[in-house]
Amino acid sequence: MFSEGGQKFVGLEDNKNVCFAIYDRYDGFGKLKGLQVTGRAEIIEPFSEEYIYAAEWKKIPVDALKKLPFIMNLIKICPKEIEFLNSDFKEAGYDSRQHYDCGREGFL
Repeated sequence: MFSEGGQKFVGLEDNKNVCFAIYDRYDGFGKLKGLQVTGRAEIIEPFSEEYIYAAEWKKIPVDALKKLPFIMNLIKICPKEIEFLNSDFKEAGYDSRQHYDCGREGFL
């Protein structure tokens, strides 16, 4: 994810462990859907090959990034664990909470 920076970077210097969540709006307890990813953050070198690839993939013009009065940071998150919650799984006979361990190194 691209970011202007801020206080989150102060914490990343000391602790690279991160977590983010993606979820649907709440429509009741029986209709829960969400994803939580826990992993390690890495700051990608500005304008490196990986940085440029990510910008192009997100359709962000690299020339526009270079013209900004600040460096837009790129945070790469390597997942270690993924928790998926989907209440609909119960109807199919599965646990509504699914866990995936990406392994010691995470997956890329």
